[in-house]
Amino acid sequence: MGRAAARAGRGGVRGALHRRAAGPVAWGGDAGRGRGGRRRAASGGRVVTAPDAPFAGWLEAWAETRRLTYDLLAALPYAVMNFSPHPDFGTFIRQIRHVGDVQRTFLVALASGQMPTWRGPRSRELERSREEVAAYLRRLDAELTATLRAAGPGSGVREVRWGTEVVTVARHLDRLLSHEVLHQGLWIFYAHIADLPLPASWTQRWPGLAPPGP
Repeated sequence: MGRAAARAGRGGVRGALHRRAAGPVAWGGDAGRGRGGRRRAASGGRVVTAPDAPFAGWLEAWAETRRLTYDLLAALPYAVMNFSPHPDFGTFIRQIRHVGDVQRTFLVALASGQMPTWRGPRSRELERSREEVAAYLRRLDAELTATLRAAGPGSGVREVRWGTEVVTVARHLDRLLSHEVLHQGLWIFYAHIADLPLPASWTQRWPGLAPPGP
């Protein structure tokens, strides 16, 4: 991964972002920036001004989406944790752990400017309990929040390379959000096949998921 990734491993992603300061940073452009350098939040319609809080809107959208993951994890019975609808699919608890592993890879890319082709060691020992997976996700969320709150012009990588494609940091983050939503769609089928009711937050967010009335 190079020197930047090694530095990220020693000092954390946030520190590596500061150490890689290299001129103007392409923070926005394709993730909801409005006229006059303003960014509209994904929920609530609140507008924040860049560059003071360039990722505040994205962090709100991420917290809202990740909250659904936490709610489903908390409602997951131990009897269903190891359920899988097909031999080629991971278990319910492994699916949720997987989104954390992918988030960790995105954090590495924020520090190095390069999306790794590997995801690092899989944290399968966390699958022993819901609490361990939840704690793992919360640690990653804390690091992601600290990293983005410290971001701004003059700090961090300019862009992230995905193989032969180069994207802005904003587009990189949108892909992380899309990955979470993709898996939440899969978990709806997991829950339906396992006869597991979805948490209220899911049916409030997506009313079409609510079971039909009598």
